[in-house]
Amino acid sequence: MILNGTSKNFVLMYIIDHISRQMEIHIIISILLDYHGTIKEWSVGRCLNKNVKHIIDSKKYNKEAFGKRTFIQTNQCSICNKNAQPPEFDMLNYKHFEMAYHIVHCRHWQCRMSAVYSMIGHYASRNMYILRQPFQKSNKVNIPRTDGSETRGKCINNTVLKINNKYYIYTYWHDENGEHYNKLVPFKYYTAAPIRVY
Repeated sequence: MILNGTSKNFVLMYIIDHISRQMEIHIIISILLDYHGTIKEWSVGRCLNKNVKHIIDSKKYNKEAFGKRTFIQTNQCSICNKNAQPPEFDMLNYKHFEMAYHIVHCRHWQCRMSAVYSMIGHYASRNMYILRQPFQKSNKVNIPRTDGSETRGKCINNTVLKINNKYYIYTYWHDENGEHYNKLVPFKYYTAAPIRVY
């Protein structure tokens, strides 16, 4: 029998409820996550109840596997060092300003979440924080200039930079000669919404 996503979640909850009457919950969660550990089971498990969420959140994650820009090994997990063919891995790609970084990881939930936590840690080490949601859908913005005018350009709309306890949006543009410019614009210039970061 093939189960769809909703049926699998129901079966998972049923198994946990049924077995937990005879076995401690942390053992059940460890078995399910360690041997059938996709990100979906991780996210479903965190939503079951507070005890299960606490068990999952207290697992050890590698939060220091910062992304690389060059010499990327596509046949090895950056988290657990497992070797395999590249199609068996995923790659988390993220940008620090305009520079791209990459973390190769297995599809096991612990490696995937370690990659995410490493990305967040990498940003934080450079005073950059991920917004819980982009401050606007588009990356196109008007950039204020010193003379009071505005230039049309682009921004990184899902992160902010924190300097002296103030938050800034990284913006950039090209002039008619193709020269590249960038500027940090106060977050409040674009929105009055409160800042919510990871």
